[in-house]
Amino acid sequence: MLPLLGGSPPGLEQPVPGLNLSWETIPARADDGALLGTLVWSALTSSAPGHQARPVLVVFNGGPGAASGWLQLGLLGPLQVALPVDGMSAASPVPMLRVADKGLGAQADMLFVDPLDTGFSRRDAAVAPGRVRSGPADGAYLARAVAVWLARHGRRNSPVILLGESFGAERAVAVAEHWLRHGPRVRLAGIVMVSQTVLNETDLRQTDRLQALAMGLPTIAATACHYGRSRAAPRDPLACADAAAELAQGPYLRALRRGTVPSRLVDRLARLTGLGRNALRRASPAIDRQQARLTMLHGQGLALGLYDSRRAAQLDDPRGWRDPSLAPLVPALGLAMQRYNQRLLGLARSPVDGTGYVLYNPEVRRTWRGEGPGSARRSVGGYALADRLGAVLRRSRADLLLASGVFDSVGGYGADRVLADRLALPPGRVSIAGYRAGHMLYLDGASRAAFLLRLSAFVARVGGSSQDTPA
Repeated sequence: MLPLLGGSPPGLEQPVPGLNLSWETIPARADDGALLGTLVWSALTSSAPGHQARPVLVVFNGGPGAASGWLQLGLLGPLQVALPVDGMSAASPVPMLRVADKGLGAQADMLFVDPLDTGFSRRDAAVAPGRVRSGPADGAYLARAVAVWLARHGRRNSPVILLGESFGAERAVAVAEHWLRHGPRVRLAGIVMVSQTVLNETDLRQTDRLQALAMGLPTIAATACHYGRSRAAPRDPLACADAAAELAQGPYLRALRRGTVPSRLVDRLARLTGLGRNALRRASPAIDRQQARLTMLHGQGLALGLYDSRRAAQLDDPRGWRDPSLAPLVPALGLAMQRYNQRLLGLARSPVDGTGYVLYNPEVRRTWRGEGPGSARRSVGGYALADRLGAVLRRSRADLLLASGVFDSVGGYGADRVLADRLALPPGRVSIAGYRAGHMLYLDGASRAAFLLRLSAFVARVGGSSQDTPA
């Protein structure tokens, strides 16, 4: 095993004046204090006078099995991956890095969390994967490790904002719950969920199938609008998604629960989705988002991407159908993250075992026990995570920001609306933002810029508040 070191070697470029990106190791420990592995995390911090009062943004990605490199390269890191402006053209297999023109460094310090067996973090060889690959175990050891980082840097009293993407939103709930139940006392000021899966179509189908199907209507409408199939006006994907969301949670869901869709509603659905009346009648009466994604361009021999329905792939690919909105990104961003780590941290290999940075580890997801989206979580119930989130927000008095892309068929803009209604918090405590993008909404240039403005305002509001009741 290589020696465990920390910091950034002198002479490395720090592209954001007044801020420093450095790395350190933190032990991952079980409830009984046993060592589970070694976490290698980086943080973008300020050393200016009074920096302890700055908010701390704790950043998780999802998967399970994804490292924080996605959010560093796409949204929050000092170097950003240069992708096509429209988010649709093919990305270079070796994308360039550029200095981020805007970020949150002026407002908040950022801790980038890579769970065990992702990034440079490594599980101890004597620890079985099952000990760390479940929602409760993952949330517990990460909550303890974040608390160690906060104490180590004198930030126990700083306002903390948890930002989780996709399954990382579920991880944020688990971490916050652990602090509330077991300590330490952390000043939880806000939670940001990007393309959340706390309430998702796949799981909700087991307990409320009709609501799950209705949640997908905004994605179908936005996608139809993008491909020129929607007859709704205005023909803007976000406007189509908003119109579909209102319809989905009103007349459409009521009709689904009655078991019959009246003719006038079929006409409205046909205009929004571009689907013919006969196809809508065959849906009997619900429209399946995943089926629509696979059949909308079927006549052209194409299937639409799961993570971004604006991308399509040939169904007769000899390698088998591969999601065009994800498959090309993993190797490209993996190479970009290698250069990012080398340039900013001086790390080409993990200081734990000498292996390379793992942007996404499919083995973690494959062996996850009962908590990942679409896994064996069925016994928990489709609304259980949403209700746990509500309990966290009420007890901590933290605010919530939900953000998603309207072309996302993993999370989804419709799900955010239903989640906000389910939480039933006072006005102003939950805000929703939708973008003309897919699951990784920050990889679309215009959406990244707009979301950063929204995120900046959220951080300024909750991070600068006088909230003094810690979690």
